[in-house]
Amino acid sequence: MSDQEPFERDEHVDKPGIVGARWWQEGLAQVDPVARRSALKGILIGAGALVGVGTVIALASGSSSAAQKTEGADEDFKTDQKAALDMQREYGWNFGATSDSLVFDGKSTAPFDKLHLTSLATDLAPASAMFAPFFVRSLLESPTALRKTTPAGDPDTFTPLKDVLVPIFTAAMDAAYRRGRALANLFDAAHHDGTKSIAVIVDLPGPEAVAFAAGASSALDPVFLFDNWPHPKGVVASHLALAACAYYQPLFATKSTPSNAPPLFVLDRNRLAAYADDAKQFDNRYVARVPSTPALAKLGISRILYITPTDADRELDDLNDDFVYTVRQGAQLKLLGATVIASGIAPTPPPGTTAIDAGASDGGVRDTGPQYFYGGDPTTHEWFWIDYPWSTPYTPKGQKPPVEPSFSRTGPSYVPMARPSPFSTGALSGSLTPPRPIAFGTVPVVIAAATGVILGAKMSRSGSWTRSSSWGGG
Repeated sequence: MSDQEPFERDEHVDKPGIVGARWWQEGLAQVDPVARRSALKGILIGAGALVGVGTVIALASGSSSAAQKTEGADEDFKTDQKAALDMQREYGWNFGATSDSLVFDGKSTAPFDKLHLTSLATDLAPASAMFAPFFVRSLLESPTALRKTTPAGDPDTFTPLKDVLVPIFTAAMDAAYRRGRALANLFDAAHHDGTKSIAVIVDLPGPEAVAFAAGASSALDPVFLFDNWPHPKGVVASHLALAACAYYQPLFATKSTPSNAPPLFVLDRNRLAAYADDAKQFDNRYVARVPSTPALAKLGISRILYITPTDADRELDDLNDDFVYTVRQGAQLKLLGATVIASGIAPTPPPGTTAIDAGASDGGVRDTGPQYFYGGDPTTHEWFWIDYPWSTPYTPKGQKPPVEPSFSRTGPSYVPMARPSPFSTGALSGSLTPPRPIAFGTVPVVIAAATGVILGAKMSRSGSWTRSSSWGGG
């Protein structure tokens, strides 16, 4: 684009969507309006009604020609689909919606220093170098990213995401954190040596997935797989997952995950959210980039624990082919509904502490709320290793063996079934490349046909760039 002459705005039209009106305006400007009015007046007075009718017909014909030229002017522009994340990296995280704001539910009142966001991707990186190749940094790098190119007509000033991001903390996040703590207790290497062959995949709504990972990070190594950026009109509300990351960043920054801890791959279950209108929504959806079965096998991993919101939930379509292939290759895959890990006995709060919400300076969450256990009770907790027989239940000396939870659990017996979908082949072999919907994860942009320069997002067609009637250039 460097060898092209710069674009210049020649005219201005107030009505959005009217482009190319310059030619119609210039055509009118070439006729002296005073002379035209005098001539028409003389013709109407001297020639009578017949000539008047002819004049009206001529004016109507001229108006029709002008309308055709205005409509045809859109041929100077064309619409093309571009990868949404690429557009955000080039034109800013709020590309096409610079005047819109993000909405944060559950804002935390804990102290927060946005300068810490510069190290977010580092603080949330996996502890083990073995898992670093699988780490997806996209979302965690978005707060400090700067706009490289300003779209035509957009404001010259740009507000980085870090300047509008705020941490959040919700009751659902608190419960997820405590469930993660309970799982970490079960994966304590001092009592369970069979965990090294297990990989855990937590697939919960973004903020809850982050909270679960924070709670489990004392015994498992979180590997984040968030592969998009937030957007004010985003299909995926990934700014909430990012806000949860900001909340737990002090904990991740000071975590002491064992070097040989099993991996915990973290997914946002909203990544394939329903999408209907590209004029009002920004398609920042993405598919999970979970390591393949052969890649995990090289790390000595042959067992996968997949965590969903409930026992009734199944893997999303983008994981179906991988899961079917995993089982057919002889690896073990079992499902765990997060709600099976439930609250039990509430510990006595330390003197002078009442709040559950952790301050950012605390580096973690205070344990003033209920403790969670597999099966909802301390006596059922170690039954996990009977439902998932990859290790032996730990029974402290002098205590009774674990008892079975009183409610049914379908997760341990779950077997993924091949199913065709927009994201899966439905085949029983993993040799086929999973399909993707047309234009998935893309955004329609408006491009100058003559030069190929991107003028803006289609969703901002009523925005600043369309108020220019024309753009010049060589």
